[in-house]
Amino acid sequence: MRKGFEIMNRLVIIGNGFDLAHGLPTSYKDFMDDIWRQIAIDESKFENLVYINRKYGFLVGKPIESYSQYIDSLKNYKLLTKNDYKDINWDEEGFYVSKFGISNKDYLLRYVNVFFKIICSKNSIYNWVDIENEYYTLLKECLKENNSESIIELNKQFFEVKNLLEKYLKEKVENTFEFSKVDVKEFEEILETKKYDGERLINFFKEISKKDEQIIEKEFEEFEKKLHHSNKRGGVFKKELKLETHFLSFNYTSTVSKYIEKLNLDSSCLNEIHGSLFFEDNPINFGFGD
Repeated sequence: MRKGFEIMNRLVIIGNGFDLAHGLPTSYKDFMDDIWRQIAIDESKFENLVYINRKYGFLVGKPIESYSQYIDSLKNYKLLTKNDYKDINWDEEGFYVSKFGISNKDYLLRYVNVFFKIICSKNSIYNWVDIENEYYTLLKECLKENNSESIIELNKQFFEVKNLLEKYLKEKVENTFEFSKVDVKEFEEILETKKYDGERLINFFKEISKKDEQIIEKEFEEFEKKLHHSNKRGGVFKKELKLETHFLSFNYTSTVSKYIEKLNLDSSCLNEIHGSLFFEDNPINFGFGD
């Protein structure tokens, strides 16, 4: 039996859904909720983001688990104490009270990082790309105003959030994820397939377009003609489609790398287009818009 084979690249595109399917807390909401959870415990670690005035006792009660619960605590405080103050409300800086006979505002919550305030308060931000788009929009506004100082400040505030994201992914995702406990059998079966022949090749052709099938079949025919020309012996010609797998990952985590290591694949087959948490030569790329 004589074999004729073609080599086909198989590109596996990996996005955040891959990590979420593994039960990893890598969504935008996971990250933001963790920040506010920590602020409720000890805001001194986040003084570059927000100022919290605890003397008013609005955080007394249930543990804070999210930004929305923080806002609910302030709303409840307003309902309970609205008659005790001349004014109690939100302004551009945060949530404040004005006492009778005193003109100054006293803030219960005041944002230090304006970019952080924007991404917390905007209801249109649900995904990582929304943060990057918001940053890019603000950056273009600064450029229109030709204000270099505002650009420097925006970048400073953005990188404070980016550094928190990197810290979160390392401490709350990478260091808590036990790869050995994940059922990887189905994924392994897909990636361990190195070739299509016989019935498997027939099934593969059913999954692709007719045009692509015709291109591959034509390559097989050309290969068979050359084989017959160089070797006049008869026999059965068996078609094989050999696969070379390549990964394009948009994630910062090492989930895909762990699969590659487990399956003994060449690490050069992985392109981490947004960077990686653990390689200085390819740091995480967060902040690209448009």
